[in-house]
Amino acid sequence: MQDILKIYNVKVFGLKSALTPIVFMHGFGTNQDIWSQIIPIIRGYRQCITFDNAGAYHDGQIPYDIELYKNFDGYVSDLLQIIDALQLSSVNIVAASLASVTAFKFSVEHPDRVKSVVTIGASPRYMNDISTKYVGGFTQESLAGMLGYMKTNYEDWVRAFCSQTKAIDPSEKVVNQLLHNLLNTDPDISYHISESMLRADFRHLLPLVPCPVLLLYSRNDMSVPMSVSLYLEQNMPQAKLVVLVGALGHFPHVTNSDQVASELFSFFDE
Repeated sequence: MQDILKIYNVKVFGLKSALTPIVFMHGFGTNQDIWSQIIPIIRGYRQCITFDNAGAYHDGQIPYDIELYKNFDGYVSDLLQIIDALQLSSVNIVAASLASVTAFKFSVEHPDRVKSVVTIGASPRYMNDISTKYVGGFTQESLAGMLGYMKTNYEDWVRAFCSQTKAIDPSEKVVNQLLHNLLNTDPDISYHISESMLRADFRHLLPLVPCPVLLLYSRNDMSVPMSVSLYLEQNMPQAKLVVLVGALGHFPHVTNSDQVASELFSFFDE
């Protein structure tokens, strides 16, 4: 079981206390270093755990199995093994982007192991659904075009994606990490993670999420429109949406880390 801690570069910050620890999970194209501005603020208050998702790049490619992770089951299994290896009875989860689905799914399948969930830029479905008037942000055509570009010109796609990100999220840290990680990640792994994420539909899980959920959203998120955050709040029993005033883009945990940390303190103290 200890091998799981090495495979996913699990790091523990702060000492155990009576307070429930926080597990931080990063999104697509980044690794656990994306939390480096948040952890120093939180670690003196609660124990913090970070790790690298399967398929991420962090001084090397983290193992990834296409069949295991296509329905997010592998991510849920990894999280459970990490919590077990650290001998934690329950945790709070802070999840960015892609990892938000893992947090929702984990809370449904292991309700006794999760006290609460915080998400940043979460989406249960990225594609629009005309039949239910759901606006996820992508049409079938735009999604097919993006995935086709990614498949045939991966390096060009990476640079274009990073340029689009920089236009909204001017943080050099975000752009540099995305560029470095994505260019060093196996293109087939990046493509599969993207396709699995963008074609997935986890809306059915939302009414089943058993714990309090804080939804953090910043405007001008090029991956997730505001309508998705409103949908999440309306369809989870204990969800609360907070729009981060002044924050823009998909990475407020980097560009507005003090603001995000303040929301975490308030939420976990409730």
